[in-house]
Amino acid sequence: MDLKILESMGITNQIDIKWIVLPAALLAVYTLLILFLMAMKRKRAAQDGSVDPKYFRLYQGDGLTDELQLWNRHFNNLLETPILFYFATIVAVLTHQVTTLIVTICWVYFATRMLHSWIHLNGNRVMNRFLVFGFSAFTLIGLWITLIVGMFI
Repeated sequence: MDLKILESMGITNQIDIKWIVLPAALLAVYTLLILFLMAMKRKRAAQDGSVDPKYFRLYQGDGLTDELQLWNRHFNNLLETPILFYFATIVAVLTHQVTTLIVTICWVYFATRMLHSWIHLNGNRVMNRFLVFGFSAFTLIGLWITLIVGMFI
């Protein structure tokens, strides 16, 4: 494809690195916020007796409340596929692929992760969560395909 056509579509033009770092940084800060909130919920549950504090020594014994299980699962989820997103942003910077297309894909991924989080923590409608998670996964696949193709074109 002609380079001028790609440039007119915003695919090859380099843009400021901050626009690719920002969605990754915001997702990281959000993950740390969830960690803090989860810790506060654990502390409160241990203090009010709904969870035996000894449980947290080896994560064995009487189980967690449903709410704590949800928050634990949510935090773990923020550490799973997003690691591939963080690495992709680093690859984009190192391979000089901070383009409008790549940055847009990164922001779409960030937005879908935020929507997924909201669904998970507000009613947890499984089918809605599944659809948004699937869309975020396909966005991540698209990001990696675009990066890999960009390295060889």
